[in-house]
Amino acid sequence: MTPLGNPPLAPANCTADSITAIETRFRRRWLMASILMLCMVPFIGIAAQQTMHSMLTLPSRWLPDSLPERQALERFINEFESGNSVLLSWPGCSVDDPRLAEVAAAITALRSDESHAEEAAYFDETVNGYTALQEFMEPPLSLPRDEALSRLRGSLVGQDGDFSCLVVVLTEKGLYERDVSISVILREAERVTGIDEAEFLLAGPAVEGAFLDAEATFDANRLSIPSTIVSALLCWWCLRSWRYTAIVLCTALFGQGLVLASMHWLGVRMNALLIVLPTLVLVLTVSAGVHLVNYYYDAVRRFGVPGAADRAFQAGRRPCILAVVTTAMGLLSLCVSDIEPIVQFGLFAAGGVSVAIALLLYVLPGALVKWPAVITPAMTVAEDGAPLPRPRRFDRILDAYAAGIQRYALPLCLLFLIGTLVAGFGLQNIRSSIAFDSLFPPESRISRNYEVLERDLGPLVPVEVILHFDDRNELPFGDRIDLVRRVEQAIRRVPHIAGTLSGATFSPNLTQDAPDEQHAMAVAARLQLPIPCDLPEASLIPHALSTTESHRAALAFSQRSTALTTVSLHHSTFRQGAKFADARVVEALSRPPRTSLAALQAFAQGRLQSSASEPVTYAVDESPASFPTYQVPPVELLKSRALAVAEAEIRQQLIRRNYFYETAGRQSWRISARLPAMQELDYHQSLTDLRQVVDPVLAEVETGQRPTISAEYTGVMPVVSKSQRILLHDLYSSFLTAFGLVALAMIFVLGKIRAGLIAMLPNVFPAAVVFGAMGWWDLPVGIGTMMTASVALGIAVDDTLHFLTWFRIETTRGHDRAEAVRLCFGHCARAMIQTTVICGMGMVVFALSGFVPTSRFAWLMLTLLTATLVGDLVFLPALLNSPAGKWFQSRTFQKA
Repeated sequence: MTPLGNPPLAPANCTADSITAIETRFRRRWLMASILMLCMVPFIGIAAQQTMHSMLTLPSRWLPDSLPERQALERFINEFESGNSVLLSWPGCSVDDPRLAEVAAAITALRSDESHAEEAAYFDETVNGYTALQEFMEPPLSLPRDEALSRLRGSLVGQDGDFSCLVVVLTEKGLYERDVSISVILREAERVTGIDEAEFLLAGPAVEGAFLDAEATFDANRLSIPSTIVSALLCWWCLRSWRYTAIVLCTALFGQGLVLASMHWLGVRMNALLIVLPTLVLVLTVSAGVHLVNYYYDAVRRFGVPGAADRAFQAGRRPCILAVVTTAMGLLSLCVSDIEPIVQFGLFAAGGVSVAIALLLYVLPGALVKWPAVITPAMTVAEDGAPLPRPRRFDRILDAYAAGIQRYALPLCLLFLIGTLVAGFGLQNIRSSIAFDSLFPPESRISRNYEVLERDLGPLVPVEVILHFDDRNELPFGDRIDLVRRVEQAIRRVPHIAGTLSGATFSPNLTQDAPDEQHAMAVAARLQLPIPCDLPEASLIPHALSTTESHRAALAFSQRSTALTTVSLHHSTFRQGAKFADARVVEALSRPPRTSLAALQAFAQGRLQSSASEPVTYAVDESPASFPTYQVPPVELLKSRALAVAEAEIRQQLIRRNYFYETAGRQSWRISARLPAMQELDYHQSLTDLRQVVDPVLAEVETGQRPTISAEYTGVMPVVSKSQRILLHDLYSSFLTAFGLVALAMIFVLGKIRAGLIAMLPNVFPAAVVFGAMGWWDLPVGIGTMMTASVALGIAVDDTLHFLTWFRIETTRGHDRAEAVRLCFGHCARAMIQTTVICGMGMVVFALSGFVPTSRFAWLMLTLLTATLVGDLVFLPALLNSPAGKWFQSRTFQKA
């Protein structure tokens, strides 16, 4: 096992010729690297710009394809609809407002307009409360208004029975270009209604995603530049050299651009969760540069400018490389997550930081040789011209501070250990959340829209229950509608659920309203089937065929004096219907279609008698030989045929509405419900409640040992529920993975198992205290918060390694542990504070983001980095001054 190296700052064989040769090599490296980076800048810039333009945030697609929840969602998308809809309404929108139907018609009309063919491809279907209410009140449902409103309440109609909305379902193309598709919806709505675009109320998964993309784009355009400026100014404040600041910052910006470009080259789209990734790479690279320049300043103060770059490179190379390795380990531990953007964040951040700091180690020494430091007033010069450090005010403060740490080392160690344990107990109370309020700030427009819509309309988070009937199930079609209706009624009893819609919502009750004799005769007339003439006297058979599609009408009637007569109308030609028992067939030929249709409708409404003088001109053929002979079916058979026709029509209607799907061996019925977005709900418990009410209803109709009916739960809510549980699991698994990897690295570089494990205590302290406090205070862990624990652990080890590097150097020189700790403060405390300030302040700019996970990531990173600095400047020195510090001394000193 190789212990952490103890590179001397003044090599014994440091001659003038060797220094010249080394510095020449450094200059050559710097020049070659600079030329190469400049040549790559155009290609990297173009690719990075492409990445930023590929912004697409799809939380519902973040789960891996292998998970059942993701598979169920994909199946739902393929068989029913994309699930990405836009809900549109406006203040005072009423279910009786025909503008709802007009907006829907305007969007649908885009399909027939060649100039808007591309826009029409964005939309799948439109549903609105006005049209739905009219359809429910008309045949075949013919529901009373109150019953029709009750079926639509909570989905398309508000709880007051008046407020309504329009829902537009997007295609996959509309989803991936949702900013354009939403703008088209708003354009058409504004044109039809005359309402200003800013007054419309928008909701739905597509709207949420568009808002996230807009916020992420805002962060990239408006916050990344201020963050870079803050980092640059702090870097200059730390280094007091614009040249060194420019070199460090240019290298960091190159690494930042390389990360974005590699995303484009590898086909990874930018999303809201990755927006802080480039900035994280930048601040970590700048922090490494500050550490390296501080090594250089220390060498200049101690031994002068000649050879200082090499001394700094030799002293800082190993701890910087080890710091990069441990930081990369912390970032790579995020790859154990099942959420795709978190994995991408870990991979690209680890790669970007590693490449950027490697470039810094390659470029910076040459820049230090090219522009050597000037001896400052803080230095004194010995008789031989070599500068000697002169105590500074900050150094005197650090000396007093180190003396206090030494005096109270053991009590401080006990205090930190007890605090870590007490806070750690709060971890058992920690919970995760990616609910609406964990993504959007309450003052945002989308939050205000959701508040209004959930108050006036109903819940907005969709959950889909799909009932699958396999081919072994023998339930008739009508009984299946009844089962769907019963399940829907059971779902309504689940707390917080409202706004249910299903295939049964749009279907008549076939078991109660089975086709009677008149309905059967009407269907027979429609299909031009032979009809028996022994009908009830003066029976009038209604016709249900839509005239909007085929302009076809059929009417059958009988009287005492005449046999049953059928009249049929098809387009512009009246055609013969069928042959009856007495071979009398009536064919209307003499009137135009519109006049004849009007006459037929007048007759059906009782306003025209069959004996009227000129209702229709008839041509009657009394010759039976003119027609083939038909076998007249019984009425029961006609009823069965009518029922089959009704079922077929219901099937087509439900398929068109995306509430029914049929394939070989399976029939699927969709029940859609909604849960509140603005309430603090346990979606996992809601999903459990759903199963508890649905399963008993299905069990009642199952007769065999093998179930033939199953329920599948999908949509946004189950995906959110699964994501929340994954987040909590990922928090622990990624942190434990990071801890294990970093601990192994610490054991390796320190050369001792005990030393490596003890050195991890100050690095575990920040995460244990911060996340433990979140558990005690019942603060949820969000998708952005979850990543900070592992990232902070990897960053925390950086300062630990630098401190331990100087501790080993000073103990090698013969100092005892107390003196070595005191000298370590002089060597690296300033740089540790500076890098913490740079990282924290560079990231905290993103606290202004409108995307809550980004804002919380920034605040929590600042908090964790501050706690990390406390651990490295208080807890770690106390450990080194305690009896446990003997495990960190160099072997050379221990033997001496």
